Amino acid sequence: IYTTIFQIKPYIKSLGFEIDASGILSDNRIVVCEGDSAIVTIKVSGGVGSPTIVWNPTNGVRQISLQVFVVKSDITQDYAIAVYDILGNKFSDTLHFIVSPSPNTEISGPRIVKRNTAQVYSVEQQIGCTYLWNCTGGTILSGQYTHQVEILWADVSNSSLVCAVINSNQCEATSG
Repeated sequence: IYTTIFQIKPYIKSLGFEIDASGILSDNRIVVCEGDSAIVTIKVSGGVGSPTIVWNPTNGVRQISLQVFVVKSDITQDYAIAVYDILGNKFSDTLHFIVSPSPNTEISGPRIVKRNTAQVYSVEQQIGCTYLWNCTGGTILSGQYTHQVEILWADVSNSSLVCAVINSNQCEATSG
């Protein structure tokens, strides 16, 4: 009598994932503007069966399909992401979610002006910001693309001044 013994070893594919989102950096940092959200895809590879994706913390995370999530937070925080397969194998990583504050666009300067007078207006000077001024009823004499402009007012009855400020993370805010 011959007896053959077979040892059955389960085949386990290495479990892993990649975090994909618009604007994500190589070190899993994503920067969003204050009030915005990010669509994050967890691209799972390997493992056995359908994966389970767990976020910690869960605040601000909404699942919209098996591996696609909307993340919105008012604060900068780290999210631990763990992926499990049906055998309990686990792979984890961290998403660094950075909220960039909106630039300050409050304009300082005279509100009541006389016709054919030049006035200086400014917003807070902020490092790494770009400024774009727009006025009606007057002409920008100097300072376009800076935090301070000089305006020559012509039509003071129908005039306005607006400044758009874009920070280094491409977050934009407009006065008015």
